[in-house]
Amino acid sequence: LRNFSDQTPLEVANQLNGKHMKKIVAVLKEISIKQEKTRKYFEKHNQQPIPRNSSDTYLLSMDGGGTKVFNSLQILVAIENRMRQLCPSCDSISSFFDYIAGTSSGAIT
Repeated sequence: LRNFSDQTPLEVANQLNGKHMKKIVAVLKEISIKQEKTRKYFEKHNQQPIPRNSSDTYLLSMDGGGTKVFNSLQILVAIENRMRQLCPSCDSISSFFDYIAGTSSGAIT
């Protein structure tokens, strides 16, 4: 992730002054390390999804509660985007579930 000046959030934070800057920089460094570990994991484990057992029933349950549903949706979008990178011919994520249910706003997404 970079801004219009081609700087990462960590580079921007390092340029700022303030009493909380050390903590912000530490958090950004930790996030950067975790993102790199995640990227390396998916590069190593990039196999296609396992075919479904047709006799099983698959349910995706979405928790609701106002804006929390947006987090769930962003995660599903990220998973589907990653699936498309690894397997452009794969079906959409919805095809992996027989039922999609939820509570509150999760039920209407």
